[in-house]
Amino acid sequence: MAGAASSFDLIIDTVPVKHDVNPYLPLLDVDGTLVLVGQIGPLAEPSTVPLLMGRRRIAGSPIGAALPRRRKCWTSAPRRASCRVAR
Repeated sequence: MAGAASSFDLIIDTVPVKHDVNPYLPLLDVDGTLVLVGQIGPLAEPSTVPLLMGRRRIAGSPIGAALPRRRKCWTSAPRRASCRVAR
């Protein structure tokens, strides 16, 4: 993942169970946002260094359905934005 460092403005994380978000923080560009969708409950403690030094942020929403996420991906295709939906 080192080759993808600082290459994303937005990462949408849809893993609904406790997990480590630290590997994803260096992937965010300056002012990038990691959005946690559907994560209710504890989260592994994020490191503050990549957040502060790269002006990155973590945001969240308690809900999110698969079909609306896929529609967002479909509408991003004409703009040459990449999107992956994991099943």
